[in-house]
Amino acid sequence: MDFKQHLILLRKAFEKSNIPELKRLSGEFAGDAFIHYRKENIQMSIIAYACAKFLEKPYILADPAWDSFRKSLLSLLEKALQDWSSGKQAPAFAKVAKALSLIERLGADLGRFVFGIIEKAKLKAGAEIYAHGASLGTAAELSGAEKKELSSYIAATRMPEKYVTKSVAQRMQDAKKIFS
Repeated sequence: MDFKQHLILLRKAFEKSNIPELKRLSGEFAGDAFIHYRKENIQMSIIAYACAKFLEKPYILADPAWDSFRKSLLSLLEKALQDWSSGKQAPAFAKVAKALSLIERLGADLGRFVFGIIEKAKLKAGAEIYAHGASLGTAAELSGAEKKELSSYIAATRMPEKYVTKSVAQRMQDAKKIFS
């Protein structure tokens, strides 16, 4: 899926406050980040996950800062889409980065999270990348999560029991298929 489609789907899901769709998109974007090794897909995954978590918290939705945040985020996503559609990739990516900063600020101001919302989203994205067959190091590098934290998170989620890890030979074969 291309970046423009990601923006469209993310904006639509957030606009409709569709929590299950935002979570699904977060996983899908993380998987795309691994397959295509594109950091901007990780950023989209983080945005989708963080928005889903915000929408799950009634105390955040009730705060007066929420309405301003919501309008600003929708505007940034729309402007990023317009930039991308006009062939302006760098400004589109800059708006996505600004959206991440906006999320981080709201999470710091209103959140009651054990981890910062962005750090938690990086862990989720890293776990999704790992589940797609990446090594722990690759998953940490691409997602921006700390390797030690990601390892602990994956172990706590019982993910190793759900997914069979791949041998180096299988990973090489998969990579050849992807990049051929």
